[in-house]
Amino acid sequence: MITLALFFAYTLAAVGTIGWLWIVGIALKEREIIWGVGCLFFPPLSVAYGTLNFYEARIPLFIVTIGYGLNFGFKLVGLALATYL
Repeated sequence: MITLALFFAYTLAAVGTIGWLWIVGIALKEREIIWGVGCLFFPPLSVAYGTLNFYEARIPLFIVTIGYGLNFGFKLVGLALATYL
């Protein structure tokens, strides 16, 4: 059971990381160097960049939101279960 939980957690983290790197690539491709470097060194900034440039970055923004959001929720449920069991 713990192995399955870790598998889901790592898979969701990998999905979020792929979306994050995709947004960094879009920022650098658009010649927005400051945004690209900012997103690279401060990953939550990629959500702001993806929101501001929604037309170009809608798919990776969706991937980042789903990956990191579900991973965070999954960890909260695991913490709650570990606390009360």
